[in-house]
Amino acid sequence: MEDTIKFRCIRSKLYNIGKPTYHMKDGSFCFDPCGNTDISVYIHYFSIDISSDTMRAGHITGWAPLKMWEHCSLKTPRYTSGQIVIYGEYIGEFSTRLIETIGEFTTYLVETNDPLWDYYYDKRSGWFCLGNPAKELGDEAVEFATDTVVVVNNGVLKSIWIRPVFV
Repeated sequence: MEDTIKFRCIRSKLYNIGKPTYHMKDGSFCFDPCGNTDISVYIHYFSIDISSDTMRAGHITGWAPLKMWEHCSLKTPRYTSGQIVIYGEYIGEFSTRLIETIGEFTTYLVETNDPLWDYYYDKRSGWFCLGNPAKELGDEAVEFATDTVVVVNNGVLKSIWIRPVFV
């Protein structure tokens, strides 16, 4: 059995209200307020931060210098408000690799060799996409935090969409 983190979309009211920001000086994405999370799931230089109490994603942070972005026209996925929940039989066994546990904080890495985990940006719409921006049969898209959307297909994370305020 392949160890992997699975993601489930749950339609509900918006889980985390706040503001995603992109800090031009250091090339980082942040979310304010950042919320109470103690698990981090890393995809390249991005982190989906999760509460171990609920296993719900609270927000996304990451690093992506502007020079790495591919500027293009993006078709934003159709999404609903809701929650993103990670699941597996045992917390220590549903990840590809446990990076570290420090006190109550746990870090996992989602390893991917998929070349589609690139950075895309549509200046017209203001949406940034990490991952595969193409629409496919079976895609589920949920906005779980303000202007932060995750696309999941058959339990597998496909892309992360953020419409940040530039600061």
